[in-house]
Amino acid sequence: MRKLQLNINHYEAEYDLLTQTVRALKLDLVFIAEPYKNLNGQSCETDSTIKAVIWSCSKVPFQSAVNNGSSSLLAATLYGIRFYSYYAPPSFSIVEFTNFLDQLIEDAKQYYPVAIASDFNCWAVDWGSKQTNA
Repeated sequence: MRKLQLNINHYEAEYDLLTQTVRALKLDLVFIAEPYKNLNGQSCETDSTIKAVIWSCSKVPFQSAVNNGSSSLLAATLYGIRFYSYYAPPSFSIVEFTNFLDQLIEDAKQYYPVAIASDFNCWAVDWGSKQTNA
């Protein structure tokens, strides 16, 4: 299965490039943070904040999908794998971020196998940031 995760940051040009990339690389699944627009007519799931999308680019529909309306937890099952996508805004406090991670862990513990592809907006010195914030 071929997958891609990226943040489009609401840019139209990046969305256009993504659709070309999906075709060129024959991707099966794409995780999008901050999408430019809804993927109407596509097999995709969007979180309640419209900041995270899981797009099944192949002809295979999701076996199940969960969009918890009270949070940004988005999960979909494809080929028996539970996939998660999440966008954590940089404005999240450490408490908000920790609460989300707790919710994600509790849900993910119920499934096997799982894959998490998200934009956590975390800073870490190990990744070249000036400081670590989470």
